[in-house]
Amino acid sequence: MPTGVAIRDARAQLFDAAERILLRDGPSALTSRSVTTEAGCAKGVLHRHFSDFDGFLAELVEDRIVRVERLGAELRDKAGDATVPDNLTEALTGVFETVAVAIVSLVTYRDELRARLRQQRPVGFPILGEATTLIADYLAAEVEIGRVVTTSDPGLLAATLIGSAHLLFADRTAPRPETAAVHTMVATVLGGTLTSCNTETPPNRSLTARTVLTPPRPPGSFSDSSGHPQERSPTAVSIDHTNLSPAAVVTALCAEWRSGTPESIAEFFTDDAVYHNIPMAPFVGKAAILEFLRGFIGAFGGIDFTVHHQAVAGNVVLNERTDRFSLGDKHIELPVTGVFEVRDGRIAAWRDYFDMAPFTAMQQNA
Repeated sequence: MPTGVAIRDARAQLFDAAERILLRDGPSALTSRSVTTEAGCAKGVLHRHFSDFDGFLAELVEDRIVRVERLGAELRDKAGDATVPDNLTEALTGVFETVAVAIVSLVTYRDELRARLRQQRPVGFPILGEATTLIADYLAAEVEIGRVVTTSDPGLLAATLIGSAHLLFADRTAPRPETAAVHTMVATVLGGTLTSCNTETPPNRSLTARTVLTPPRPPGSFSDSSGHPQERSPTAVSIDHTNLSPAAVVTALCAEWRSGTPESIAEFFTDDAVYHNIPMAPFVGKAAILEFLRGFIGAFGGIDFTVHHQAVAGNVVLNERTDRFSLGDKHIELPVTGVFEVRDGRIAAWRDYFDMAPFTAMQQNA
């Protein structure tokens, strides 16, 4: 064949060539000519199999999503074997060493590709969303087996692991992170959610007791007609604030919000902390934050967080999440971006950015 590429293998060779270019030179170097040159075939081969270049890239992304889903099936089958941190370290490395970093940079760089993918996947970021799901499914399996505590939240832990792993692997020009660094990150995020059923003790465990991440509860189930919270108790967690990573601090704080008392939640803040819902005036100092917590929990009975993505830069943690709460028989789901500054294992500043209109409408109609 003049092109030198068998028809049966052309798609796979072109996909692999594109991925190598992405990892080596970045998305700006990706063209139809560079791909066919890298693959060792004529330019016409690409256009013979795909409608146009963005069509080729869209199918590349879909192909890599299938690969990630295959990794997820393999990870799920490992539930109960080795240790949880070991299995997650291997899986995250497999996802991020090649597939995830390459695809995330590509989708971010090309607007037309992003628009095409949105037609098929209107919610979530390609690869990262699937990777989060596969990690959550694996953790749920480990919960059933008994190696992860039953009160943990696999979805929240998975989002934290994916965000942290992405930060470790994101710089394609830097050396790949060592396995030990990935393992330490995994063990730190999981913290006290691991039970004694693991065959070896994970290194650098930051929580000396389990972090309780309760499943979503019915809206308003923790407040009575007088507005006083009921059935809330601090989670069974003992925190070594000097060793806890910023990501683990935020994860534990989100857990405490769901079932803890105002006093137990306030313990996550420094004495001079600032809590600021951006449309409102900030609460400055732990005492002021505690009073806010008492009023909020008295009125709304607490809050449920669903964290979709979480990332860390130094002592700053950013998460994208959905907050769910109620006032009377009115329920609301509020998309929020949170920025947390962590100092010595406690929250020094917490800023939430969101559209105030849905919240205001709920108050007016309650």
